[in-house]
Amino acid sequence: MGNCLLELKYYPETENKLQRLLEISSTGYEVANLHLIYNNLGRIGLIRGNFAGAAEHFQKALELSENIGSLDHAAGMCLTLSNAFSHLGKPDTCKAYLPRAQQIHG
Repeated sequence: MGNCLLELKYYPETENKLQRLLEISSTGYEVANLHLIYNNLGRIGLIRGNFAGAAEHFQKALELSENIGSLDHAAGMCLTLSNAFSHLGKPDTCKAYLPRAQQIHG
């Protein structure tokens, strides 16, 4: 449902649904693909100009991706984090994620 709403550009509704899934997961219920939920929340943050929030969500998506062994996704999160920190005017942090993406991808 969240992906469909996101693709239709219903950002507030999508964000609400994704946040609800995070709330559910925090109660102990297993929610599949948490890394993708955080990724989508980060995408919404970028689109809406909330670069700091986007970076937080992308960082969590990166951690979860690495934990489950989704290395392609983790490398992509490094590139996306680089973009978010570029928007935040933090070039050193931005540059730090580029070699990390290469390292993860091998």
